[in-house]
Amino acid sequence: MSDLYAEVNVFTAEANKLRSDYSRIRQEIKDDPNLSIQGRRNKLDAHFEAYKGKHDDLIKRYKTWRESSKEAVIRDVYSHPIYKSSGAEALRPLVEKAEQAYDQGREAVKGLAERAVNMRDREQVRALVATAYARRDWKTLEGLESTDRAVSQALDYERLFGGLASPQTLLNLNVEMRAPTKYE
Repeated sequence: MSDLYAEVNVFTAEANKLRSDYSRIRQEIKDDPNLSIQGRRNKLDAHFEAYKGKHDDLIKRYKTWRESSKEAVIRDVYSHPIYKSSGAEALRPLVEKAEQAYDQGREAVKGLAERAVNMRDREQVRALVATAYARRDWKTLEGLESTDRAVSQALDYERLFGGLASPQTLLNLNVEMRAPTKYE
């Protein structure tokens, strides 16, 4: 399990705790025999507003984390140490080679990827990864996943939030992060 899944679990656990605390305190207020109907309503409204503020803060942190995770994934894919040591200009012919393979078709890309992995040509693998990610070629990235941690992180992000996320996964995340209504 990658860091992304663990972090999502932390946010969903926090959202669940907020919801359960809200529901528990709401029930305590409703069951308080010392409050009048209007006093109960005022206290429930104040409790809901306080909860809503906490939930909004959680959602802001979650969205900020999601965006920074996306930026980190993109940074890992496109600015790998190989780019720094050999220079982006040195990789340009390799990226062009990967682009030509894409122009020739799926089999050419598959062959290029296999050759690069078998020959342990890190530069060609990185150029192919960058090209595949830019083209949203998930099959090629999944084939190269074992060669590089950046590819694994990128695929994990896409499985959670992006092009590889199933509608059920996205729905589950939305349900987990939702806030209860005022009268729930």
